[in-house]
Amino acid sequence: AAAAAAAQSDPGTSVAGAAGSSSASNSVSLTFATAHLESLDYNAKIRAAQVASVFGTGGILAENDNDDATAFIFAGDTNMSTLGEEEGLPFTVVDAFDVVGSTLPFHGATCGPHRLDRIWYRSSSRVELRPQCISLLGRDHVPRPSDHDGLLCEFEVIRKCSTESAGDT
Repeated sequence: AAAAAAAQSDPGTSVAGAAGSSSASNSVSLTFATAHLESLDYNAKIRAAQVASVFGTGGILAENDNDDATAFIFAGDTNMSTLGEEEGLPFTVVDAFDVVGSTLPFHGATCGPHRLDRIWYRSSSRVELRPQCISLLGRDHVPRPSDHDGLLCEFEVIRKCSTESAGDT
């Protein structure tokens, strides 16, 4: 499955992805991740373990009580076709489809109640992520590179003011 995310930041804010970071004082950190989880219904326990390895204790996108949670966008083929499989996600993880995807036509693996492709995100104390829209990509390509459509989700990235610098001008 193809999945992509586009982020637009507010003026004066640079966004650094997982591949690098910016040393500018007004930069924010944003991590992008993707995965293709195990398929087929009988592999639900394996998928749950894969999700736990990413979002659970010690995972790359895990919440940490001693540190601010990292803002992230995770997009990929989760193969979660059974309702309720997302219950292993932390409550701070949001499904972009639930926010803006309701306008997409129900279409196989990519859209609908049993969709396999997901775009999950989490804001942090320094950056707020707001999904603006989700579009389908690749429907007109022949031959098709996948049995899934590609997803493009556009996010607005808003740098939050810290309490320490709120009084600064």
